[in-house]
Amino acid sequence: MGPNRTVISAEHTRIIDMLTENGVECVTLPYENVSAFGSGPRCSTHPLIRQS
Repeated sequence: MGPNRTVISAEHTRIIDMLTENGVECVTLPYENVSAFGSGPRCSTHPLIRQS
């Protein structure tokens, strides 16, 4: 995304506020239901199969 931009779950409002105060643009996603299972945007975008 870039050095001053990140993807983050929308329910992490305190972290989003802190990042924004420090010049980071936060792209938020509604991930509350997925996060309940211990996952987030980063985990969801990993490839399932990697070619060698």
